Amino acid sequence: MKTVIFTLEGALLRVGDEQTTLHKGVDELLPILRRLGVRLVAFGPGSEEALSHLERLGAHGHFHHIATDNKLATSPRSDGLQILVNELQALPHEVMIVGDRVADIILGKNAGIQKVIGVSHGQSTPEALRAAGADHVVHDIPAVLDVLG
Repeated sequence: MKTVIFTLEGALLRVGDEQTTLHKGVDELLPILRRLGVRLVAFGPGSEEALSHLERLGAHGHFHHIATDNKLATSPRSDGLQILVNELQALPHEVMIVGDRVADIILGKNAGIQKVIGVSHGQSTPEALRAAGADHVVHDIPAVLDVLG
């Protein structure tokens, strides 16, 4: 894959009651993907707070593009992902999206993304992610590397 799009909250960030952290392995996977020449994109609806968390956690610099505009809201009926792919001048068959919610999977499928990956460390169960149409379901972020191909 030439481009990997991660949903900001859920796939990358673990939002807790007291603090927000990166999910385990995110800080290790991002530099590996960059060394492999993969363009990294973070995607989520208008969350300046999520953006500040990426900066505070030292992950911001790994991304080629961060899309937090409200017009890109992650709803299964949104064309926001298609807008983003067009802005990146990427082809859907060269793009992979990684998300932790059923809505992320449906969004990727509706946008014609080649590979839609569900991460079960978030809001949805592996079964729900598969039922939504995920091409692969991984249990943690480092396993994304196994399905990159």
